[in-house]
Amino acid sequence: MVSDGATGYDVSKVRIDVELYYMHQYASVYMPSLITSLQEDWKKIGDIWDQLKISWVGEGSEAADAFNARLKDVQNRLFGTPDKADPTKVETPGILDRIRYGAVVAAANYNAAEHAVTNMFDDFVHAIAGEGDGNGPQDSTTPPITVDYNTNPFPTPKKDG
Repeated sequence: MVSDGATGYDVSKVRIDVELYYMHQYASVYMPSLITSLQEDWKKIGDIWDQLKISWVGEGSEAADAFNARLKDVQNRLFGTPDKADPTKVETPGILDRIRYGAVVAAANYNAAEHAVTNMFDDFVHAIAGEGDGNGPQDSTTPPITVDYNTNPFPTPKKDG
């Protein structure tokens, strides 16, 4: 995108402020119950729709079938594809669960970064005060926290203290 120079973007005032505990709590506890409630309501609407389309014939029936197929596709994209072997499980997670998992993992990553910075400054203060062990700075080679959509580990952020 080409700027005409008239728009000035000042990012010096941009601040990302994340409440890690609440972000994790909402994503891992509250969102699943909201998604479940929404899914149950969606199912009720689908059941009513299925009852209505039974009495339709001709073009109306074909249109109802096409609409029902599109509705089912949207439902699977939102909530996930049910596992045919075990209907209580999801074969492929939907977009709502992926967003939720992303928020859980983001909270855990923010938390890990915050603790790494805090530990770094603690080590720095101790080294200045002569309390250090004489070793130089250390880099962390641990990988970032990731998510496995099939097992969903729900990483929990550390609490200060």
